[in-house]
Amino acid sequence: MLISRESLEIRRKLFHILFGIAIASSLLVLAKEQVLLILILFLIFGIASSILVYFRIRLPLLSFFLNKFDRAEHLNNFPGKGAFYYVTGCFFTILLFPVKIAVASILTLAFGDSIASLVGKYYGRTKHPLNPKKILEGTIAGIAAATLSVVLFVPFAKALFATSVAMIVEALELKYFNIDDNLSIPLVTGAILLLLS
Repeated sequence: MLISRESLEIRRKLFHILFGIAIASSLLVLAKEQVLLILILFLIFGIASSILVYFRIRLPLLSFFLNKFDRAEHLNNFPGKGAFYYVTGCFFTILLFPVKIAVASILTLAFGDSIASLVGKYYGRTKHPLNPKKILEGTIAGIAAATLSVVLFVPFAKALFATSVAMIVEALELKYFNIDDNLSIPLVTGAILLLLS
């Protein structure tokens, strides 16, 4: 069954939010080392699965998830690319920052990036002054959503500043420098929060 691009993007962003909440929640209830180990296992499984898919070796459950959540252009070149960078970004964020900052950074990725994309795509009208391929309303909504999720862990002013910088970096699309926003958003948020703490 063919999935429309719109339906796929909504599904991807909802998964993006839920997966971020799951990782952040696990960091609040498990030891940091345990969460890092779980993410390492995810990465190993993901890399092995991507290699199998790349060589057209079909795994029913994996194929189901890739068909439901992966972009068509990634299926041929780098199956599971978004998930790989998402887990990698969360891994390094947890490794480098204290727990509260790591949780706040992962929630910024989960909510900020997802809401920015959805609002920009479906409700945005104004081209972003820093990147004409992005929509200003999306960035503003992403900052608001990220700040509301992060304010549970850091003071409002710090949350607003850190998420604003992270979402501006996301709008700049560091993909031109081969830096995926699933890496840049949590690491930038974490670095700003660490500097402000």
